[in-house]
Amino acid sequence: MRRLPPLPAIRAFEAAARLQSFKEAGRELGVTPTAISHQIKSLEGILQTQLFIRQIRKVELTPAGAQLYPACGEALDLIAEAVGKLRPNTSRRNVVLSVTSSFMTQWLMPRLSEFAEAHPSINLQLHASETVVPLGSGIADIAVRYGPAPQGEMMHAFLFQDCFAPVCSPLLPIPDLEHAADVPRISSRWHKPDSKTPTWSRWFSAAGLKVPDGAPALSFDDDTHAAQAAIAGRGMALLSVRMMSKEIAEGLLVRPYEPSLEGHGHYALYPANARKKNDIEAVQGWLVQATAPLREI
Repeated sequence: MRRLPPLPAIRAFEAAARLQSFKEAGRELGVTPTAISHQIKSLEGILQTQLFIRQIRKVELTPAGAQLYPACGEALDLIAEAVGKLRPNTSRRNVVLSVTSSFMTQWLMPRLSEFAEAHPSINLQLHASETVVPLGSGIADIAVRYGPAPQGEMMHAFLFQDCFAPVCSPLLPIPDLEHAADVPRISSRWHKPDSKTPTWSRWFSAAGLKVPDGAPALSFDDDTHAAQAAIAGRGMALLSVRMMSKEIAEGLLVRPYEPSLEGHGHYALYPANARKKNDIEAVQGWLVQATAPLREI
């Protein structure tokens, strides 16, 4: 009987060793750098040895990591070669979907297997960026974007309206609403804030409370890390209750207070004159169907 570490940990280690970066490894595998770090720590715990020397902008293999890396790369190559030989000899058509990092991590990634099952002939490639990329320029074919309803010649379909409210771990002590300012607050930075950006100032005003002095206890560049901090009990975060619906349903997060703040909508859009239109419409149709439960929350 072979005693092997989990395959996700091996994949994370091989990618990080090859690219010398947890960030680039996460980009390649479609997960966050934090997820890569957790997989590496899990593998180091199993092996009871350090595999990387962690630096600010890159990582380097320790002697133990350097010993493990060639075997992992060779094994994954052999698996990929064997799987490739078993697949039917049919061409899969590429469609590049551009999304924000938080949408990809919090909603899309857990459902990619559902898309692959529904559309086995389409190879869905993900482009995660906070910057709006021009569609049809070769970077992306279709995008999920958050904001007002798209205007102009873009074909678009409404996915769901966003809604934001405080969420926190059920283990975090929560006082009455009038003392909500005593709870540590977690914030995330928005790249293009507007009148519907969920801020703690807006929420306290909507709740009829005085806006507290001082900055939040923790601040992150994206909602994904803010959500992880909230689940860990570090405070309450102002997050999308629709994007966090799974965590709320599973009891990892609770909504301690009302009210909620209405946000913009999420839309799937693509150019009207797009090539591969049938495949792009198939991706858009799947997004509309898969997000249907979010429209009912």
